[in-house]
Amino acid sequence: MNLNEIENYIQINYKPVKAKWSGIVIHHSDTMDGDKKDWEAIRRYHIYNNHWKDIGYHFGVENISKKLEYQIGRPLHWNGAHCIGFNQTHLGICLVGNFDIKEPTPEQYKSLKDLIILIKKYFAIKEVIGHRDAIIRFRNEPIKTCPGLKFDMSKIV
Repeated sequence: MNLNEIENYIQINYKPVKAKWSGIVIHHSDTMDGDKKDWEAIRRYHIYNNHWKDIGYHFGVENISKKLEYQIGRPLHWNGAHCIGFNQTHLGICLVGNFDIKEPTPEQYKSLKDLIILIKKYFAIKEVIGHRDAIIRFRNEPIKTCPGLKFDMSKIV
């Protein structure tokens, strides 16, 4: 999907009764991004291994056939299943890749930043944080590196 298709999706599916999002939590998949659609593999893992209703994230960005594409995850009126303590207030976005090993490309940062700017048009987003920062805030312990040791949050906020 491209950014215009994501915007159409938000316009059609935004249900203000439940989806009063105030923040975004950024994740990485902790897997290598190939040229095929890894998003569906993540969805299957969340459904069949974790026994969730759907993938835990609301949106994703991944490389498919050497082109970055946006992915739709959970419906916008559903709470996330991506970060304890933040699922009811923060949308989850997953950038497919392992950013403990290598830094996202400039194109990946730009795609993620463009998605965040679009989301901010429709929701009262007050903060964009990494999963690791959310966990530290919730549990006061650094148990995650997500969205990766080599992921620079300053490049998207």
